[in-house]
Amino acid sequence: EKLWWTDTKNIGFNVNYNILKKCFKFSNFSYHSNKKVLHFDLSNNRAESVTFFDFLKKRKYKKKINNLVLSAGAIGSGKILSNSIYFKNNHKIKLPIMDTNVLKIPFINLKMIFKKESSSTIPFNRVVSSYLIENLNYPSSIHVEIMTFQNLLINDISRKIPFGHKLSNIIASRLSSSLGVASIFLPEKIEDSNYLKLNEYNNFSYNYKDSTHKVKFEKKISNKIKLFLIKLKCIPIMSLKLTHGSGIHYAGTIPFGKKDYQLNSSYKINKFKNVFVGDSSSFPSLPSKSITFNIVANAIRVSEKLKKYLND
Repeated sequence: EKLWWTDTKNIGFNVNYNILKKCFKFSNFSYHSNKKVLHFDLSNNRAESVTFFDFLKKRKYKKKINNLVLSAGAIGSGKILSNSIYFKNNHKIKLPIMDTNVLKIPFINLKMIFKKESSSTIPFNRVVSSYLIENLNYPSSIHVEIMTFQNLLINDISRKIPFGHKLSNIIASRLSSSLGVASIFLPEKIEDSNYLKLNEYNNFSYNYKDSTHKVKFEKKISNKIKLFLIKLKCIPIMSLKLTHGSGIHYAGTIPFGKKDYQLNSSYKINKFKNVFVGDSSSFPSLPSKSITFNIVANAIRVSEKLKKYLND
């Protein structure tokens, strides 16, 4: 059992209790822990079984299936599909991949500089905002989170101040109330230069590059947010581009389209008779925000589509 989130009162969100417990109320539901699906076995373009690895018994097994819905996340589902095609005919494929790029702009709030924090007040932690920009190639709404450092980095700050330990801590604590960071989450679309590639069975590599127009777009957004911070009497210190993968909003490995390994309107992979996709692999683009609820809503839609497809 793992806690995904927990607060100061130790109230946690527990996957096993909150989700699986409800699923077990359905008589036809079963959950198999400590197992990882590697590929599905094909016959006449139909998935007949799945091959999985049992981590406790340290060996592979097969399980017969009637229909298969890939919902292992965009990267996981993409890997299962790639492994399955390679296992069947030694054919290696490349799948597109998207991730939310993140820019961070640390700043100093002049209104708060050297102001002493009081334990009787509750400092704000985050202001979520949406910045509108006219752009034909990307969504017009840019998600920005303005956060205070509070005391998270006070030790790192005090170490870099060239005074004694006590004086440095006092200066750092006074500075901490004025320090903040603006996190900019950028939208993304499918690009030919960004893909998940199978090298050998269950061996993958990733290629992710920023196109020229994307770099220009990011610079434009960064400059706009800096001007916005200045109007709030905050001094931007720099722009930091986080490494690819930092946004952890992966999507688009098995998008809609007419090609063999793309999806039709029923979320079925065109090449196969009974393989569907129920996660963010199907997304054609990424918005400038978390896609958690998009994935949930999409999963409900997939279940409705699948039910109708199987009953026809």
